[in-house]
Amino acid sequence: AAGGPGRWCATTCGGDTWRTGGCCRPRDAAAGCSVPAGCAPSPRPGRAVRSAGLLRAGVHRGGSAAALPGSRGVSQAPAQPCSWPPASLPHCLTLFSFLCCRFIQGSATRNPYVFYHWRHIDIFVYFSHHTVTIPPVCWTNAAHRNGVPVLGTFITEWTGGEKVCEAFLAAGAEAYGAVSDQLARIAQHYRFDGWLINIENTLSAVAVENLSPFLQRLTAQVHSAVPGGLVIWYDSVLENGALRWQNELNEQNRVFFDACDGLFINYNWKEEHLERTRRLAGQRHADVYVGVDVFARGDVVGGGFDSHKSLSLIRKHSLSAAIFAPGWVYEHLGAENFLQNENKFWGLLADYLPTHRICTLPLATSFSLGMGTSRFLTGKEEEPGPWYNLSAQEIQPLYMESEGQLLTSCCLQDAWCGGSSLRVQGTIPAGEERVAIRLFSFQMQAPPKLFLNLLYKMEGPHRDEFTVALELTTWDSDTCHEGHITPLP
Repeated sequence: AAGGPGRWCATTCGGDTWRTGGCCRPRDAAAGCSVPAGCAPSPRPGRAVRSAGLLRAGVHRGGSAAALPGSRGVSQAPAQPCSWPPASLPHCLTLFSFLCCRFIQGSATRNPYVFYHWRHIDIFVYFSHHTVTIPPVCWTNAAHRNGVPVLGTFITEWTGGEKVCEAFLAAGAEAYGAVSDQLARIAQHYRFDGWLINIENTLSAVAVENLSPFLQRLTAQVHSAVPGGLVIWYDSVLENGALRWQNELNEQNRVFFDACDGLFINYNWKEEHLERTRRLAGQRHADVYVGVDVFARGDVVGGGFDSHKSLSLIRKHSLSAAIFAPGWVYEHLGAENFLQNENKFWGLLADYLPTHRICTLPLATSFSLGMGTSRFLTGKEEEPGPWYNLSAQEIQPLYMESEGQLLTSCCLQDAWCGGSSLRVQGTIPAGEERVAIRLFSFQMQAPPKLFLNLLYKMEGPHRDEFTVALELTTWDSDTCHEGHITPLP
C-alpha cells in the first residue's frame, strides 16, 4: 500500500522515438500541460498508433506495490473535436444530476459521488427538473478534459409546462425564435455544447405546429454558436400534441427526430421496439439513443448491475444508448465501498462501451479523482481534510487491471499532486524478469520528437530491488529503452 517511507523518483528520456515516461509531450512544448483526450476517429494516415500502440507501466524483477503519478495538467477548453467516434458507430449518452457538484470552487464534502469513467461515454447530459438547467462548471471542465461534450436540459412539465409552451410556441416564430436564440447564447457563454429538449406536457394544435420549426432553429443556432454543438429530443410528445411515450422511433415522433441531432427513446422498450426503430432510422441509427434507467423503474430490461442486459440488446441492433441515473451506485448502495462498486458497474458495461483512445498531445496526469482525504503537492501533504472539486480531476487510465499479476487501483492515502495516485500492486513470478499493465492507448500520428517523464514511489520490503518504467510502443517502433532515474527530495 502507498503512503510508506518510500521516496518519489523520476525517470525521464527523450529522442526521436516513443520512449518510457509518465508525462508525454513534444520536446518543444510548454511545461504547463493541458490534458485533452478522448475517443479517436477513424485511423489517420502517417505513423499512426493503432491497437498495438500502448502506454504501459512495467515493474522489473520481484514482488512490489507502487504508486505511479505523473505531473499536473488543468484545462478548461471545449471538448476536443477528435474525441468523437465515427458518426456511423453507436454512441453512449449519460445523464446525471448531483447537487454536491454545484460549487464552482469545490467543497469539503466527505465521501462524495465522483464520476471518472469518461473513457466509456460520448455525451454527458446534466439533467434536472428546472426549466433551464445549465451544467455546473466543474462537470463541464471534467468532461471537456476527457473530450466529452456536455449538454444542458430544457424541460417543461405538467400544467406549468403547458403554460410555458403556450407562451413561446403558440405565440409564433418571433417568440420561439427568441427562446432558441437565447438557449444557443447560454450554451456559448457557459461553454457547454448544446441541449436535451424534454417537453413532457400536452401541446395545443398551434403550439405543436411550431415545435418542429423551433427544434430546427435551435439546432441551427447551436451549431452556429458552438463548434460540434448538439440538440437531442426526448421521446415524449407526438406530432398531434399528445403526451405519450413511444419507447421507439416511429411515424408519430419522427418529425422531431428529423428536426434535430438525435432522439432519446424512453425506457420501457422491448426488443421489437428496437427492431422497428433500427429499420426506420436507416443511416441515422447511431442518432437514436435508447434509454436505460439504472434504477429499473417501470417495465424495463435490466437495471442496476444487470444494466449490461439492456446494452447487449441495444448494441445488437446498432443503436446508441442513453444511460439514465448511473448515480444509482452511490444513491442505492451508499458511500461505503463506492469506488469498488462504481468500477464493478462500469466494468460490466465495458464490453458494450468501447474504450476511447487518446488522439492529442500533450498528455499529463497524476491520476487525481478530483477528491481526497488530503491535498498533496510535489509528493507532500499540503492540506489535511476532505475535499471535492471535479475541475481538479485529471485523466484516469484507460485500462484498469482487476485480474492478473499486477493490479491497479486508486490510492487516496498518498499522491504526488491532488488527492490520489494510481496504485500498481502485484508479484513477478519466479523466472520472469518483468511484467507490465496497460495504461493508455493512442491513435494519432507520432511526432518526430518526444519528452516523457514518470514520477513514482516504491513500497514494500524489497523496493530497492526493482525498476519501474513506462513503455510506449508504436505500430512500427522497436522495443523501448529505459530512461534515467533520479530520486526526488
